[in-house]
Parts: sequence; structure tokens; C-alpha cells
Amino acid sequence: MVGAKPDGLGFTIYTAYFFAPEENQWLLIASFKRPKTNTYLKNLYSFLENFEPETGNQARQATYRNQWAFDTKKGWVEINKITFTADATARIGYRKDYEGGNLGDGFYLKNCGFSNKTTAIKTLFERPLKNIKPQMNFEQLPN
Repeated sequence: MVGAKPDGLGFTIYTAYFFAPEENQWLLIASFKRPKTNTYLKNLYSFLENFEPETGNQARQATYRNQWAFDTKKGWVEINKITFTADATARIGYRKDYEGGNLGDGFYLKNCGFSNKTTAIKTLFERPLKNIKPQMNFEQLPN
């Protein structure tokens, strides 16, 4: 879970957590203040990155299920529609082994591995709503 909150003094505080099921609690990954900003999160996206070019022969895949965003006016909003995008490497054709779309009850991203499959950039995908809202108490998150 990630968040951004303006502090009212010209900074935005960005914070990231993950839920540790073995401990049944949210743990803090990182939090930092960015100067000269005043924003909440916008233009949300998920990604799958390969930072080591020498492992480009190995396929990697990520699955995204039951994703939600919390809007201060609307509350929890389920994310069930996505647009497949790509980085500059894919857009200029250096790599063509990237794909994404629907997988079971979620979405997936896959890259590398020298696959012949490619998903067209800007393809829209939608999955049925699951209506399983996160059970969160923001006040109980660690600082």
C-alpha cells in the first residue's frame, strides 16, 4: 500500500507499507518528504521491471488482484479497469517480449524470456467487480 499526503507546508509525504500475513500486521517499508510539492497520488499504475539486462532471457510475471484506491471524498474505489502501457524500451521496439491482460480474477504483466507474445500498447482490460473492500484502519498504521 502506498500513499501521498500534502503536509500543508510545501511538502508531500510519501509512505509505503506491506502486509505481513505471518505477523498479521502492516509494516512500514519507507516514508519520505518531497519538497516543493503539494499533492495526493494520481495517475496510479503497477509495473514489472527488469533492472538487470543480463537476466533478460528469464521470463518474469506479476499478478495483480483485488486492487483498490482510497479517495478522501469517495472512500474505497475498486480498480477493475486498466490500460496496458509500456516503457521507452518497448515503445521503440528494443524488446518485444512483453504482455499483460486478464488472468483469472485479476490482471497480469509479463516480460522478458524472449517470448513471441506482445500485447498492443494502450489495450484496455476489465475484470468483474469483486466488492471485497480492504479492511483498513489508517490510524493504526505504523509511522
